Amino acid sequence: MDKAGNILGGILARHNIRKIGELANIAAEWGAICGDAVAGHCAPADLRDGVLSIVVDSPAWMQQLSFLKAELLDRLRPHGIEDVRFTRGKLPGASGTSRRKSAGRRRTVKPEDAEFIEECGSAVDDDRLRNKLAVLMRAFFSTARK
Repeated sequence: MDKAGNILGGILARHNIRKIGELANIAAEWGAICGDAVAGHCAPADLRDGVLSIVVDSPAWMQQLSFLKAELLDRLRPHGIEDVRFTRGKLPGASGTSRRKSAGRRRTVKPEDAEFIEECGSAVDDDRLRNKLAVLMRAFFSTARK
C-alpha cells in the first residue's frame, strides 16, 4: 500500500498544484506587492517558468505598469519571478461587483471536485496543511475549467 504522501504528491503533480500554489500566494499578497491603487487595475493571471502574466484592465494602466515594471519585479523576485508580461483583459471578479467585495467570497467548485478535494484532504493529518491544500485546490478547480 502506498503512503498517503506519495499518492497526494502524484495527484498534486498531475494537476500542477505547485504552480497554482505559487500563483495563489502572489495573488493573496497582490495588494501588498503593488499597492492597493494599482491592484485595483491588474491581477496576476498565470505563472510559467518564472514569468508572471498580469492582466490589466485598461491601456492607460498597461502603460503605467510598464513604467513600474522594474519596481514590481524587485518586489516579485522573492517569489521566484524573473519577468512579468502585461496583457489587456478583464480582471477576475469584475463582472459587476467590485473586486474588493468579491475577494472574500468562497470559491465555488463542482460537487465532484469538492468531493475530490475532501478525499485528498482526508489523507493529511496536519490541520493547517489540510486547510491550505483545500484552498489551493479550490482555487485550481474554480479557475481551471472556465
